[in-house]
Formats: sequence, structure tokens, C-alpha cells
Amino acid sequence: RRYQRPLSLILIDLDHFKRVNDTHGHDVGDDVLVELARRLQATVRDGEVLARVGGEEFAWILPRTDGIQGFQAAERARAGIAREPFPGVGRLTMSAGVCDISEAAGADELFRNADAALYWAKRSGRDRCFRYTREAMDVLAVDERGLPPVP
Repeated sequence: RRYQRPLSLILIDLDHFKRVNDTHGHDVGDDVLVELARRLQATVRDGEVLARVGGEEFAWILPRTDGIQGFQAAERARAGIAREPFPGVGRLTMSAGVCDISEAAGADELFRNADAALYWAKRSGRDRCFRYTREAMDVLAVDERGLPPVP
């Protein structure tokens, strides 16, 4: 905001990762996470930051990137993850939530909004990316607990 430049945050989560651990064991799950990080890092450009934020979730900060460009980057990563099987496991998919700084009052809200977008991507079938916008969130129906409907 200070420099009046766009910035996007992408939150990435490997779909059905619990199944990997349950079926193949935690050592294989750890190998999958290392491979996921390697593939994601290969997508990250100079000046961007990728970090594991917990479990199988990663945060990707993209300076000088608006929400549409952030969504495009997330889609490139999603397609790249699904394209090549993971050793010993097979094909896996990821979901991503994207938010740009124009849709948030600050860092905490940016994270919450990207997380809400990730939640929608997961709830609407996984293996997809969802970009947070106020308009999109206004259109989406929620139940009495504030959760999206099950498709």
C-alpha cells in the first residue's frame, strides 16, 4: 500500500493429503511435501516468496501482481502439480485461494480473504483456484454458520 503497487497472496493446499499419509505413511507424506515445495518453487519468480505455513499449506506472496495475475499464477501452479505423478503416490491435485491487497485493509485481512477463497476452492470440488473479490463473496450463498453450501 505504501508504494501504491499491487500485491497478491496465494494460499495453496494439497488436496486429500491425509489420504497420502494414511495410505503410504508419514515418511512418504514428507517426501510428497518436499516434492510439492520443489515444484512450487520452480513456479515462483524472482522477488516472490513461497513459504510453508502449516501441514500441506503454502503461502505465496507476489509483489507487483494484481488479483487476476495472481489467479493466473495459481492456475499455472495447479496445472503443473496435477501434470506429473508424485513418486510412490501417483497424481495429486492442489487447490488455491488468491487475494490481492486491494481487497484487504491489511496483512491479516489479506490472509483471511485468501484463506476464504481457498476454502471455496476446496468446498466447490478441489483441484481449482478461487480468487477473492467482495463481489464474488456477496454472490455466494452461505448457510447459517457462514459456510458455503455443499455442491
